[in-house]
Amino acid sequence: MKSNAGRVSEQSTNPTDALQPAINPFDPRVWRKGSATSRTEERHLLREFGLHSGIMDALPDQLRRLEGEVATHIRKDHHQGVELPSSVAAVRVNAVVCALPSVLLNDAQTWSASSSTLADCPLLQHAKALPHSLAIIQYFVDTGALELTASQGVVVIVLNCDETLVECTSHILQLVSNDHVEVTDADALYMAELAGAALVHAKFSKLATQRVKLLGSQFRQRMEQRRVDDIVRSCGDQFRQCIFSGFRDDGRAWEVDYDAVERDSTVRLKFGNDEIRNCFTPSVTVLRKMLTGSVERVRYLHGAMPRYVLLAGAYANSSFLAESLRRGLEDCRLATESPASLLQAQEGEDACALGALRHAMSCWV
Repeated sequence: MKSNAGRVSEQSTNPTDALQPAINPFDPRVWRKGSATSRTEERHLLREFGLHSGIMDALPDQLRRLEGEVATHIRKDHHQGVELPSSVAAVRVNAVVCALPSVLLNDAQTWSASSSTLADCPLLQHAKALPHSLAIIQYFVDTGALELTASQGVVVIVLNCDETLVECTSHILQLVSNDHVEVTDADALYMAELAGAALVHAKFSKLATQRVKLLGSQFRQRMEQRRVDDIVRSCGDQFRQCIFSGFRDDGRAWEVDYDAVERDSTVRLKFGNDEIRNCFTPSVTVLRKMLTGSVERVRYLHGAMPRYVLLAGAYANSSFLAESLRRGLEDCRLATESPASLLQAQEGEDACALGALRHAMSCWV
């Protein structure tokens, strides 16, 4: 298969640093191709998604660092006594792939600015660029989870739920040969919101902060803000490791603990099922609305539900999100339609990087 691949930048995972954007859970935004008609509107569009307004200005520095890494690896092989023919070195350079959020590739002018920046870097001027959604498709194709045929295209919806940005796109997959799958856009609909996993973590951090301060007042102990932040960070780590993926809205209470140095003991904080669910509800509502809206659009254009929904990103490990999306798919399915299969990426946020890596490796062939 010919796939798309890329380099995924690491994002902050500290819930106390997460933004809490004002999202409308009943009306997620639809961004149509060609919506940005000027550089100013393009920057406004990027700011809407929480991307730094100077991202295009900072990209050259990031690419120069990447150039240095690639050149170092090539030289390292040479110093180890492995002679690299010029053709092999060229293939290595041409195998560099940059995976970017679809918001950067969705608009022609935004992509023009991105591609021109790539072209300005000598080592990366032949690098391939692709949206995260195609890297995710590559990942799922490689797992063998998709049943594709040459006789008929299969419609899939990609729901990429990153730490901050969530993107929902639809594609048609056509099996051309055993090692090639053709991917085309199913329609011009592109949905995105700032409703990723960071929003859930931020809401839990707020809840934990209130609980810690309340507990301190009950024991008539005044804690410095730095101490409160340390405790909340510890609680957030436990939420991320256990509660985030395990919560199922089944009535279970959850506990986290921290060392209370003020009393030389361990304090255990208990959170009820409803409290945890409230941390998920705003973002889950948006994601479910995005998915069902995309399903309706696919049905209108293609006469049936999509065959697969591919869930990836940091949010893909959430059992509560996956179950909510499955219920949404079932609720919008007509009695005569076959159900859509929701597939979760086992590697979660690494699925995009793994799909990108696979595509980069295929460039060597």
